[in-house]
Amino acid sequence: MNTNLHQEKLSNAPLQEVVFELLWEIGRDEQGFPIDEDFDFAQGVFANLSKDKFPFRKKTPFENVPFRAYPVPVHQFWKAENVWPVLQIGHGLLVVNDIEANYTWKNYKKLIHEVITLLVKAYQKELTFKTIKLKYIDAFEIGDMSRLAFINNHFNLKLINNFLDKDSPVNINLNQTFQLENAVFLETTLSTGFSPANKPAIIWQSTVYHEGRLTKDQLPTWLDDAHETASNHFKNFVTKDFYAKFT
Repeated sequence: MNTNLHQEKLSNAPLQEVVFELLWEIGRDEQGFPIDEDFDFAQGVFANLSKDKFPFRKKTPFENVPFRAYPVPVHQFWKAENVWPVLQIGHGLLVVNDIEANYTWKNYKKLIHEVITLLVKAYQKELTFKTIKLKYIDAFEIGDMSRLAFINNHFNLKLINNFLDKDSPVNINLNQTFQLENAVFLETTLSTGFSPANKPAIIWQSTVYHEGRLTKDQLPTWLDDAHETASNHFKNFVTKDFYAKFT
């Protein structure tokens, strides 16, 4: 697919965060809990390999819980305290997060490839990738407008409640999943919430994910295809007039 069909970055993008998530196959302990037996050693090597660009390290609250949560990040690696992007790892899990201020697809994709290379070096063995996700989180402040009216006027869908005469629900959470080709899925979530300025907002998330084995060599093509799918969905999900506000 030709990703050059899309702008590298919208001038007024509603993007809040972009998330890449990678899971690989791990074993189970005697109690049946998922366990990555090489994790303790590998996370130390990963920290050392990434320290030049991501020297600030944090442990997440999951590091000290009395049970093993899976799949959740245990360690975070930042450029500096609260300076994005951030790398996160846990048992069988790698996450790469960034925000709109830093984002271009070219740079983000490059970062993902660099981090996966570090991950493979840290484990010093072949990892079997089983789930890969690319998620975009967007938000837009709606002011005093009815939540339902805003959605119906700005997105290419219609939400109608025929069972109440109330003007608009105070909370909306709509989740849909579509199966695409080659074991790829598109999950969309549309919900009410608040912007970083704590003002009422509509938040929509678009996640392209693959369930099934992929090799490291297959990842570049998959990432470009996932980005293409997410970009097309964004344009089709919002109305033309709403999209024009971002360009």
